[in-house]
Amino acid sequence: MGHTYNSSFTGSPSSIKSHLLSISLYDETPDKVILPQIPQSVHQGIDDAVEHLAESALSTLVNTFSLPGNSPQTRQQIPPQQKPSIPTLDFVPSTEQECTLATIIQRLEMENELLRRRAIELQAANVLNEAYCAVLREQLAFKEEKGKKKTASGRLMGDEIKRIEERWEKAKEEWNEEKEKWKRDKTAGLNVPACFAKLKPKRGPLPKAIPRPTIKRQSPTANKPSSESPEQFDGYSSSNGDSADAGR
Repeated sequence: MGHTYNSSFTGSPSSIKSHLLSISLYDETPDKVILPQIPQSVHQGIDDAVEHLAESALSTLVNTFSLPGNSPQTRQQIPPQQKPSIPTLDFVPSTEQECTLATIIQRLEMENELLRRRAIELQAANVLNEAYCAVLREQLAFKEEKGKKKTASGRLMGDEIKRIEERWEKAKEEWNEEKEKWKRDKTAGLNVPACFAKLKPKRGPLPKAIPRPTIKRQSPTANKPSSESPEQFDGYSSSNGDSADAGR
């Protein structure tokens, strides 16, 4: 494929034809491309894949009838390869220009064949990806249905988180209302100072002092025995008492 034709090549038509066949992928039959042999195991794998697709939602890809034109799977169809009515290289170049043109045509046909095979591989990969995605969707739907039947496992799901957020918002609103009420009561109390003045105690008159007790004093000789008569003693004591009272 990467061979470049030398324009200085000269020779007989038979030698030119043999040279072209030596650098091409074509055998003696010009319309047949030489492809590598495919093992039998690969053929069996392809058959199994076709049977699996026929039983899935992508059965339209392997059916014998044609798909409708509005189907998303028919947007990039690969038309079947058509053999040319006149073989392209079924001639013997006689001039240098014909030999150059034959080489260019051969190279373009090889590139087209490689591009067609690459497009088929990409479409096959897309089909397998769609089949794989369909299987994953079924598995995910099965897990979701199975999870709904189970009891709560303690994890916060979407509904629980929503309930917690609603309760939190309600608690915040109640707290804000209590705070605003406390501010209003405080402002109302500051605007009416007379309410607080009534609570102050008033000072009344002080009570009278307790009177001091009086003690009767006696002379130090009052306890000594005397030979005088009782009348004298009484007079002495009385006189002393009078003098004591006078001294006070």
